[in-house]
Amino acid sequence: MRGLALARMISHKTFVSLDFIEERAQNRWEQEYDEFSWYKVRTPLESYILHQGRKLVRRFDANSYLQLIAAWSEYHLLRDCGAPDYATLFAKCRHQRYLIITIDDDYCFYPEEQEYYRKKLEEGGVPVKHITVHSNKGHDSFLLEPHLYEKELREALNT
Repeated sequence: MRGLALARMISHKTFVSLDFIEERAQNRWEQEYDEFSWYKVRTPLESYILHQGRKLVRRFDANSYLQLIAAWSEYHLLRDCGAPDYATLFAKCRHQRYLIITIDDDYCFYPEEQEYYRKKLEEGGVPVKHITVHSNKGHDSFLLEPHLYEKELREALNT
């Protein structure tokens, strides 16, 4: 369990803006008494990251977390779909509309990659709308700031 909590802490730090973590960490500095009490919290940042690790351990067992990470790391869209290029792959989607939402401060789904896929969808003749949302919460923004997405999602679903 300690290894999983550590993996979550590293993942959380990797995928979320350091400014956001530091801002959140200033609000709380606690030493909770549970299976992680062996680790003595010395700073608000450590308290925050340990808290996030605890949440992950309650939600996922070690095997499910490892499977999610493996699937995420090993998936290759073209290879796994058997397509020679993106234009060919996406041409099959011409009857669908796509909405790509980029979070400008995302450390997991980079804005440059989102723009790349927008271009590939267009090359395949697929109708696509691409917007960029400003947030320092990375890809967790859609959970923490749903108001940033509401208008565009409503439009996409209602048309």
